Amino acid sequence: MTNTEKCLEILRLSNDGNQLSSRHLQLVQIALDGTLSELGQQELNKIHENLETGKYCDWFHGIEHLTQDDDNNVSWKGQVVECFVFTDQQEEAIAAEELAARCRHLEAVGAPLSIANIVCDLEDIRTLG
Repeated sequence: MTNTEKCLEILRLSNDGNQLSSRHLQLVQIALDGTLSELGQQELNKIHENLETGKYCDWFHGIEHLTQDDDNNVSWKGQVVECFVFTDQQEEAIAAEELAARCRHLEAVGAPLSIANIVCDLEDIRTLG
């Protein structure tokens, strides 16, 4: 299957791209332009496979349950918990990992998932629950 065919199939499976994240829609455009890197090709293949199997979701930095919308709001299981605006992808990935760890901890101790609880000091977060 050529990239053009794959992109058309991705668009078909995602309701003309309406179910794709903006970054994945951008990746499809890059693929159609013929300027996809090897890493981009791997991501395109993964998007296609996930759409075919009904498992598509664009997890933020690959962290399950963490997503980011076009307004930079970061959500945990659909609930907005933070707003990220980073210029450095590595710093953003580290912050996303920390945010996910805080969300997991709050869930584990039965504490409310709120921005106030998420941004509190780590020592305070350990005592919640």
